Amino acid sequence: MAETTFIPKPFGVDEAYSKPKEYLGIFMVAGVVIFALAVASLIGLIFYKQYLNGQIEGMTKDLKKLEADFGKSSIEEWARTAESIELAKGVLSKHRFLSQALTFIQNNTLADIRFNKFDYESGKTRVLLGVEAKSYEALAQQREVFLKDPAVAKVGLSDFKLDSSGKVNFAVELTFNPSLLITK
Repeated sequence: MAETTFIPKPFGVDEAYSKPKEYLGIFMVAGVVIFALAVASLIGLIFYKQYLNGQIEGMTKDLKKLEADFGKSSIEEWARTAESIELAKGVLSKHRFLSQALTFIQNNTLADIRFNKFDYESGKTRVLLGVEAKSYEALAQQREVFLKDPAVAKVGLSDFKLDSSGKVNFAVELTFNPSLLITK
């Protein structure tokens, strides 16, 4: 039973001591949801880390198995092959390609010029050509074409002969820059 007292209570004292019933506010709900998401993320990260560690262990085992299967003889064979490739590259880098000189002559020959002799010494950058021109003017024009090209280091003309039909026969010595005959 409640005690009865004869002292009057001020108005509203019972209301002050009693706590009103509070409902959960929006901030409280948001806080709980964010906390739950953080805990779920942490748990997910822990499982993901375990998954990655398992993947690393599996790959390490596979790598060790491949290393065991990969014999020393394979490495030696590959080393010999690599050495042969490097040797072939060295030989090809010093090899002279005459076809480039022929292409140059074809592309830089005037219409009034005809070649009737071709002489090339292996290992040199010099080509000797027997030439027939319609006139001395065509001869001079052809010489200028050769001289203007940077692929030609030197042009030499010799053995001038005028035949009975009025055509000029002569010899041309073309010395090419080595870069034309060597491919990289």
